Amino acid sequence: MGVLMYADHIVPTSPEKAFNALKFYRLEIATTTDWNATAPPMPPAARSELVQWIDNHLQEPEVELTPAIPPPEAVVYTDASEFGWGAVVTLSSGTAFTIGEQWTIEDRTSWNLASSVTAESLALVKAIQQIASVNSEHIRVFTDHMPLVYAFKRGYAKAYAYNWAILVLKNTFPKLELSVEWVKGILNVEADAISRGMKKPTDGSTETKEGGKEEEYGDYGIQATLVTRGPPNTACT
Repeated sequence: MGVLMYADHIVPTSPEKAFNALKFYRLEIATTTDWNATAPPMPPAARSELVQWIDNHLQEPEVELTPAIPPPEAVVYTDASEFGWGAVVTLSSGTAFTIGEQWTIEDRTSWNLASSVTAESLALVKAIQQIASVNSEHIRVFTDHMPLVYAFKRGYAKAYAYNWAILVLKNTFPKLELSVEWVKGILNVEADAISRGMKKPTDGSTETKEGGKEEEYGDYGIQATLVTRGPPNTACT
């Protein structure tokens, strides 16, 4: 720590950036290559070399080494209710379909599905399990449950259901980069209708599949606003 503070005094920098320079000095100047051995006093020439080393290191541009994320192979809108879960899926090929089911007896006995925290987490896991494979690399998911988005962005959460969902999907699909994003509930009515066991509005609707137009249409007791989506500008290209 003393050497780190000494380097910071010479050339203000962060200890992380100076570490390589300090290690270089330690291995080159010390009487032994043992990193843990006691270092001798720093000669003036060595001090000058260390200053130059740190100065050169700070002038080098930092390069981001994060690997490129492949285009998503699917875009998924998920939702859950007290009755079940639903998802609208668009593959990179342009094929679109819906999936979902009512909660099973096992689901109801194992989980508190009256809680949106639990239901939304379980819905996301079930949707991904149905469309992903062990070789899947990137899937983009939209949910109107904001806390779930925060949990996946951080990689952890206080709520058990969020952590369970994160760990299950990581263990089941180790190569998968899951991008979880928030969407307004009004843009997620298709998945919501599926989760409630309601028939998706198709016949008699002036819905356009070329994107963006809003239509009021619904057959589940109330008139719903359906914002249609066309061949995904959000899906993989």
